[in-house]
Amino acid sequence: MVPKKPKPTHPAFASILFNAIQNRTEPDIDLVDWIEEMTTRLDRAEDELRLVREYEADKAAQAKGDAGVNEFNRSFLEEHCGPEIDECAERSLSDATAAAYKKAMQRAIEWRAEGGQRELAPWSGEEIGFYLWLLSTDEQLSVSSLNQAVAAFSVYHRAKRWADPTTSPYVRGVLLKAKRNREAATIAKLQPNPTEAQPQKENDNG
Repeated sequence: MVPKKPKPTHPAFASILFNAIQNRTEPDIDLVDWIEEMTTRLDRAEDELRLVREYEADKAAQAKGDAGVNEFNRSFLEEHCGPEIDECAERSLSDATAAAYKKAMQRAIEWRAEGGQRELAPWSGEEIGFYLWLLSTDEQLSVSSLNQAVAAFSVYHRAKRWADPTTSPYVRGVLLKAKRNREAATIAKLQPNPTEAQPQKENDNG
């Protein structure tokens, strides 16, 4: 009986078959049966891979569709309820926090105006990072004050429907550097001063 020739459906079939023939360690195994088994496994793997790709494609299409729907909803609501949305967003902050953010942003806008830059324009992460660096080094602001300034920038941009630049690594990097500098300064203050005179030991007359 002539064995049925397996159908090589996988692109790596020829390579696998060649290696199997060259490296057979068990000559008692029927090669044709082995080829049929491997072909079945490869076909099954192809089917599974196809299903995974179809799932990922459907998932990406759904995410894209959801983003489009959300963008439409956002634009529609901002067009018809813009002032009310802004009012509710402001109410979500306490009066003290809102006042602190307003003061922080006013300070930043004044600094920006001194450099001749436009007041009503989005800030970049690099610009905020440089501004925070000046606050940290020249004015010695605390880390908590720097964090408050970053929060003010975030609220300011989101209120104007601008992208939030405070997630930039230039902003986060300056905050981390300021924190490390403060920690190093605190540790240095706790270290004993080697130039201080050592207390003299009392003479033992006994």
